[in-house]
Amino acid sequence: MKNLLTILVGHMNEVLHGSGFDRDWTPVESTNRTLVVAGAYHRMGDSGMYEGWLHFKVVVPIDDPEAWRLVFYYGGKRDADRLCLTDYFAETIHEALSQCVLFGGVSNMTVIGIRRIIADKLGVAALRDGHGEQIEEAVQQIVNLIK
Repeated sequence: MKNLLTILVGHMNEVLHGSGFDRDWTPVESTNRTLVVAGAYHRMGDSGMYEGWLHFKVVVPIDDPEAWRLVFYYGGKRDADRLCLTDYFAETIHEALSQCVLFGGVSNMTVIGIRRIIADKLGVAALRDGHGEQIEEAVQQIVNLIK
C-alpha cells in the first residue's frame, strides 16, 4: 500500500499545486482499505492579502475512490464555509483524483510517480548504467495494465 500512497502523493503534487494549494501534499497513512494524504490551502482575505492556511486531509477508499472524504483540521471547515471554498475544494479535489491512474485516469504525474518507484527499487546505478529505456518500457506496461 505504501507504493499506492507514493503514487497518489506524487499525482496530487503535480496536478493540484498552485491556485491556493501552495504546499506539497504529504502522505498520512495507507491501509488495505484507504489512502490518506494531507494538503493545505493558502487562503486570501478580502484585501487580497494571504491570511493563513486551511489544513485538511483527503481520505480515499481504495475500493471506491468516488467516496473520498475531505476532513479539515484546526477549525478549517468553518473557515472554508465562511470563505465559500467548500464546493471549490470538492470540485477541484474530485477532478484531481479522477485523473489519477490508481482510479482509472492517466496523467503525466502518475507516470512520474510510477517511474520514481521503479527507479527507487532499481537504484540510481540502473539509470546511470543505461537502463533508462528498460525502465520506460516497464512504466508503459504498468500504465497499460492499469488502464
